[in-house]
Amino acid sequence: MLWASVALASGSAFLFTLTGFLDRWWWMFDLTSHFRVQYAGMLLASTVIFALKRKIMLTVLCALFALANLVLVSSYFPVKQSRPRIERSLRAVLINVRTENQRFDLVRNFVEDTQPDFVVLEEADADWIVQLASLTNDYPHAVLKPREDNFGIALFSKLPFLSSDIVFLGDAEVPSIVASFRIDGRELTLLATHPVPPGNREYVELRNGQLAAIPSFLANLPGAKAVLGDLNVTPWCYQFRKLLSETGLEDSSRHRGIHATWPTHLLPLRIPIDHCLLSTELETVRKEVGPYVGSDHFPLLVEFGFAR
Repeated sequence: MLWASVALASGSAFLFTLTGFLDRWWWMFDLTSHFRVQYAGMLLASTVIFALKRKIMLTVLCALFALANLVLVSSYFPVKQSRPRIERSLRAVLINVRTENQRFDLVRNFVEDTQPDFVVLEEADADWIVQLASLTNDYPHAVLKPREDNFGIALFSKLPFLSSDIVFLGDAEVPSIVASFRIDGRELTLLATHPVPPGNREYVELRNGQLAAIPSFLANLPGAKAVLGDLNVTPWCYQFRKLLSETGLEDSSRHRGIHATWPTHLLPLRIPIDHCLLSTELETVRKEVGPYVGSDHFPLLVEFGFAR
């Protein structure tokens, strides 16, 4: 029974490792691209088991496939960072609150404890806006677009807007928020967006279309840029790599760890789908995953600033 389980787990990891490289070609392959850490862990364990049993071919095969996955995630391994040279530190919080979540108090307490400059809430319906109305005491500048379909979105800011708008990217007809700020004489544009989850072929196409619309949209905006959102992709997905390539943005998690935020209730399958992407004028100071706030997502806290 043990050997059957090990063989099944190893065979599945072999298959999904390969199909994950084909994620741009079929939506179901896309779904297998997000669990590189899990495949690596599974295959490393199998490598040890097969080595102890002196099954040389299986040991080598598992080790090679484990290595393939580790190479893909290696740029997210934490390394010692040099002291950031920034003019001013800015702090942003991103929380997919989950529409049906009723723990308004946990979200409110987290924001009050961390005191970010910007708060992005996703899946915010009318109840969430009402329950968090007290945030406007500290965050007098806000753009609110509550919806009942898990695609409501809100941006709260301590800093005044130069401009702000609700925009629709791609064909999914879900709102994003864009806002610009003047900070110590320099301009920052923040885009908060939430593509649909890749639950079927149509949703994958809609998600991809929304991600594909971001580069041209940002290209027409001035200043430094930050994108915050539950993008429903992991860093080792083709669509994510394409987004970085076409926008020139950098993943704030790079060399700072794998900030897995979803799902909160199932640690073995937890993956990083909540992101903060920054243009090269900006430098990451700190990034961490916040505590449980009743949602199926953990909050994301990112501190960054203009590079000198």
